[in-house]
Amino acid sequence: MEANDDSSGYFVMVNAQNEVIGHAGYLLQHSKGRYEIVGVVTCKDWLRRGVGASLIAAICQKAKERGHDEVVLYTLDHERNQAALAFYDRLGFQAVHLEKDYYQPGYHRLTLVKSLETE
Repeated sequence: MEANDDSSGYFVMVNAQNEVIGHAGYLLQHSKGRYEIVGVVTCKDWLRRGVGASLIAAICQKAKERGHDEVVLYTLDHERNQAALAFYDRLGFQAVHLEKDYYQPGYHRLTLVKSLETE
């Protein structure tokens, strides 16, 4: 399922029983001319089954169709978030900026960018 306009939207993935198993959204950063991926969530029972990757791929495709050559996302850089960082790395995101203690001491905000030119 998809809902969107030119500046924002979201995708929701459901299973065969029509239960939500994941969702992800996007917002256009007008000042940067690129989409920001937000709210990527996969239900615990569906982790490591391609739900998150499929949702992000759908957003990347939407951004590319609209003429954008990269997407950005912000995530927590903390020792307990290493699996998420590895996931984004596998999807081709590159770390471009680290803001130390952004949320609170020891919880940093990491900016990740993915080029869509080779997709």
